[in-house]
Amino acid sequence: MNKYLYYIIFFSFVILTSCQKDPGDPGIEFAPNMYHSIPYEPLKKTEVQANSDASRMREPVPGTIARGQMPYHIPKDSFELAARTLKNPISLTDEILEEGKVLYSRFCVHCHGETGQGDGLVGVVFKGVAAYNKGRVKNLAEGHIFHTITWGKGRMGSHASQLNPQERWKIVHYVQALQKQKQ
Repeated sequence: MNKYLYYIIFFSFVILTSCQKDPGDPGIEFAPNMYHSIPYEPLKKTEVQANSDASRMREPVPGTIARGQMPYHIPKDSFELAARTLKNPISLTDEILEEGKVLYSRFCVHCHGETGQGDGLVGVVFKGVAAYNKGRVKNLAEGHIFHTITWGKGRMGSHASQLNPQERWKIVHYVQALQKQKQ
């Protein structure tokens, strides 16, 4: 036989066997787990683990605190408790005060104003933003200020999702500096 005839028979066999009725069927797959992965549910045992004691992920012990996080268990409306119990863990230095000023200018100045008089752009439109160096606000304890930044008060919303605790304490230092300014 002619050697070309062998090639024709071989290629026609390949073409005929590769044609299938289902266009979604890829035929023989080299590594099917690469194409069709098995999704895992978190905190659930897989089929392989069903007969063993191993689990994919174990739940943390109740009361566990993530690394770098500080527990904060004071309820939202307990401003006096916060004023009595919370103390600023960050020592006051010029560098910390400057960082507090930068954070204050990013998150607080639009309502409270540059000098803390409640004359920011939002504070002018929506009256009632208290000045830091007048009345009852002038003598607020550092814990009360921190708690207010954390939970919010009145129309002021919580800033806990935007500022970590260290940043909030730096702002407390700067707000206390504004409390001491003359009217």
